Amino acid sequence: MTNNVSLIRANSYNLEELRNDLRKLLEPLGGMETFVKKGSRVLLKPNLLTGSRPSKECITRPEIVYQKKWV
Repeated sequence: MTNNVSLIRANSYNLEELRNDLRKLLEPLGGMETFVKKGSRVLLKPNLLTGSRPSKECITRPEIVYQKKWV
C-alpha cells in the first residue's frame, strides 16, 4: 500500500490565496477532481479542539471552511 502526503505552508488566510494554495496542495494527488466529481456536495469536518478564538490556531480557521463553490 502506498501512502501519499502533500504538505504546503499557507502564508495568508486571504480566500483567493487559500484557494490557490489548496490547488497546489492537491496537485500531486491528482487535483480536486480526484476526490470530488463535478456537481458533488462535500462536507468538511473542521477540527474543533477548543473554544478559543481562530487566531489562536487551536481550531480550523473559518476561512478554510468558508462556503463557496470550488471553481
